[in-house]
Amino acid sequence: MRRQPPTTARTASSTGVGAIVEGIRAVHDQAVNVLELLGYPRHAETGVAFDPARHEVVGVVQDPDAPPGTVVEVLRPATGTASGSSGPPP
Repeated sequence: MRRQPPTTARTASSTGVGAIVEGIRAVHDQAVNVLELLGYPRHAETGVAFDPARHEVVGVVQDPDAPPGTVVEVLRPATGTASGSSGPPP
């Protein structure tokens, strides 16, 4: 009976972590898709005018390619309908 060489803890750990991260991403993508199918699309638009009813300011940056008051980065996208948003968690 031939034995296989032992797998190092580091190799097993990194392979396991990669598989877990991949699984979590797959579940996340499925959840976002289900919410969209139920009428709650994701809102992560950049390049649109800032709307205090829909956006929360985290910081202000000077972007020479965007006019003042433009959303240039979304950190936590909201999920909701056109009439209302569930928003990111507080």
